[in-house]
Amino acid sequence: MGHAKKHIVISGAGEVGRYIAEVLLTDGHDITIIDNNMATLKDFSNKVEVRAVYGSSCHANVLANAQVDECDVLIAATSFDEINLLTGAIGRKLGAHKVIARVRQKTFYSNKMMDYQDILSLDALICPDELTARAILSKLCGPGVIALQRFASNTIEVRQFLVKHNSSAAGSQLRDLKLPPGVRITTIRRADGPVEMANADAVINNQDLVTLIGPAKTLPQVKSIFQKHKTPHRDIVLVGATPIAEWLLAEIDHRIFSVRLFEKDISKAEDFATRFPKITVLNSDPVDPHIFEEEHIGECLAYIAVDNNEEHNILGSVQAKKLGVGQTFAVVQNSNYLNSLAGIGIDRPISPKIEGAKELIRMIDDAAVKQTAAIEGVAFVYETTARHQGDAVGQALQDISVPKGAFVAAVQRGGRVFAPKKEDSIEAGDKLIIIGPKAIEKPLKKLFVR
Repeated sequence: MGHAKKHIVISGAGEVGRYIAEVLLTDGHDITIIDNNMATLKDFSNKVEVRAVYGSSCHANVLANAQVDECDVLIAATSFDEINLLTGAIGRKLGAHKVIARVRQKTFYSNKMMDYQDILSLDALICPDELTARAILSKLCGPGVIALQRFASNTIEVRQFLVKHNSSAAGSQLRDLKLPPGVRITTIRRADGPVEMANADAVINNQDLVTLIGPAKTLPQVKSIFQKHKTPHRDIVLVGATPIAEWLLAEIDHRIFSVRLFEKDISKAEDFATRFPKITVLNSDPVDPHIFEEEHIGECLAYIAVDNNEEHNILGSVQAKKLGVGQTFAVVQNSNYLNSLAGIGIDRPISPKIEGAKELIRMIDDAAVKQTAAIEGVAFVYETTARHQGDAVGQALQDISVPKGAFVAAVQRGGRVFAPKKEDSIEAGDKLIIIGPKAIEKPLKKLFVR
């Protein structure tokens, strides 16, 4: 990360805790790790330079011994949600500057009746299943799409349209397109392959793929500018009625993707069929060659195996790849498999534990301006929070000299997220998503943070 050295306390010396510690050590941070398994602690502390504290992180005296009162970040990453939540709450009370807890159960992470993060005064909760679903979607839709949707709670969207020869856009300069307020074109993938950042002088041609960003309620109206006819759904096979499948189905754009979910357990299949009426649920096993052939699975865009049985996920994905599926995804709990699976025909092996660990590491980065994702490899997504000292704070967007090719795509002000118009002003406290070229953190910091 390249930022100031921090004292970080990690609760849990399991696979996630060890992975986080090893990465953070390479960035020069001081790491203390807590666990109630002495053998695990000794083994790990003999391999890397961490301070080991034996005991349960639910006990205040153990946290005090780990010097939580002086730590910059406390990460509660054991295998048990309740322990992580209690550890975070006690750590906050003892004086930890920043507290992050890892939870698996959706009831702790997303609960309309009870906001556990707020009640326990935690800075953040992360859910590995939700992060796994987003990792899968980022490969299907592009990481810039998912980064933005997460920031904007799906009120701002990124969409791609293939330009058709009989559309009004074909042959037009970008500046001449009549786009609704708040809608911007970010990139153009040319029919002959290259991708470029959009600019006002660019001419859009037949078969170009354009990426747009704007209000979710407005983008469907834009489609007719680029396409005169309805485009077919892209077929996806999803295997396993699991929490990861729930997150996927809640986030995926059903206007673009057509989903068939396979589940061998009849009660789970019926439950998902009731709760997700936009998908087709089949009470069968796609690994069965007869089912695979009968359902024409080989013709699908993607095969996504998120079953609780990782061997079943691996076997199904390998079979799907051999029979012609475009992309294969297999969720594996044992992250040691990750490097070897790509060589046997699985495009995207994904470990929830590693996805959770990567998010925890990202959250520790307190840079004033963060680059969070890329769109088509040429347009980059930046996130920052405006402060009073920023040169552009208090000014209208039309009067702000942002770096060439950059623009403010979304603003979160209090509980409201919106795509700003040129006459809108930036206020201190606004959280901003900015799209622009690579390596513009310094000028963005000067404009919005100082």
